[in-house]
Amino acid sequence: MPIILLISGYLIKKHPPRKPNIWYGYRTPRSMKNDDLWKEGNRYAANLLIYLSTFLVFVNILLSAFYQAEIFEDENSIITLSGIIVITITTILFPITEYHLYKYEKKNKQED
Repeated sequence: MPIILLISGYLIKKHPPRKPNIWYGYRTPRSMKNDDLWKEGNRYAANLLIYLSTFLVFVNILLSAFYQAEIFEDENSIITLSGIIVITITTILFPITEYHLYKYEKKNKQED
């Protein structure tokens, strides 16, 4: 799963969606307000997704090492813990990006 997230972040960073759409990109009501917020939201979310998923890759490697060292008794506990970590990390992506967009929007309104 973290590898898929890493690839997704990389693809959005290298090939960001040009306009709001229903298929591809960081889509929230705030990010879809205008083209500037759309571009900034996708740029920021892609970078954040790359950082978070890289972290998840290392966490999964560490969990695998713990399993190999028999720190965890069964494979199900590793899978459950890994799933909880993935869900938690991907869930925090939204409020962090939305807060960034809030600050970005506020800053740009003051400059106008």
